[in-house]
Amino acid sequence: MLHVFEAIVPIFLVVAVGYVLTRAGVFRREDAAPLSRFVVKIALPMLVFKNVQGRPASDLLQPVFILSFGGAAAVMFGLAHLYGRLRRVDPARTAVLGIGMSGANSGFVGFPVLSILVPQWAGVAVGAAMLVDNLFILPFTLFLLQRSGVAGGRRSGFLATLWDVVRQPMVIAIVLALLANALGLQMPGPVNRMIDLLAAGSSGVALLVIGGLLSGLQLRGASLDVVFVTLVKLIVTPALGMGLTVALPMLGLPPLPDELRASLVIISALSTYTIVPALAQPYGEEDFATAVILVQTAVSFVTLSAWMVLLGAIGWL
Repeated sequence: MLHVFEAIVPIFLVVAVGYVLTRAGVFRREDAAPLSRFVVKIALPMLVFKNVQGRPASDLLQPVFILSFGGAAAVMFGLAHLYGRLRRVDPARTAVLGIGMSGANSGFVGFPVLSILVPQWAGVAVGAAMLVDNLFILPFTLFLLQRSGVAGGRRSGFLATLWDVVRQPMVIAIVLALLANALGLQMPGPVNRMIDLLAAGSSGVALLVIGGLLSGLQLRGASLDVVFVTLVKLIVTPALGMGLTVALPMLGLPPLPDELRASLVIISALSTYTIVPALAQPYGEEDFATAVILVQTAVSFVTLSAWMVLLGAIGWL
């Protein structure tokens, strides 16, 4: 319980700082837009590049882990689409629901927790999860947001939307990192330090943005959506991932060590990315995304502890 507390409390503290600074007039709520652009277009791509480039292929290519984590995410996007159709919510909200139920804050919360629980597997688990994040969950979410037509006033054609996604800085960072890995390229020391400096700003600034958005937060009847996405993310998604890690080896794939299966469940049980409000801001869903982050983070303190107790009881931890 203590490691969960130590990992989650700093998140709330930074959010609180952003809220207080906004209420005190140091920042305005409107300042969230340029700060969000900094996170999405500069800091986060640098973080993505840093986490993918130079990592051994064996750390990233864990077939059962990738298929379990990615398969659960795909099911969640399908569930979000079905829920959106039934609730008749707009496509941008549906995209946020999808990433809210599939994404996991593996870098900023998962890695510290796993470093305490299973230190020898923490880097492997987070690296494999980030591969799914960066090659599937984030690009697909951007694709859905682009297709919603909210920011541009109309929906683009499929090829135009795909081109918009390909040009996103995060996607470019993934491609460059994989290309550097394939060619065996290493970044010079000064370039690596520059990347580290810019990447370090992604989490803190994203959390400050959330705190600022809380000032004057208006959900406009979205409480049911917040409850739904929170319960599914913290209970159903990890349960599905857990089931897939057991089922896939039955089809002939190499089984995962118990510690790595436990790591997948823990990562799946985390709240979604702190940068979701930044992604949602151009589409008018930043308030909803902010509420999802805060509620998921608070509730995950309890649910994550419960998952750890269960994993210990079955001998995976």
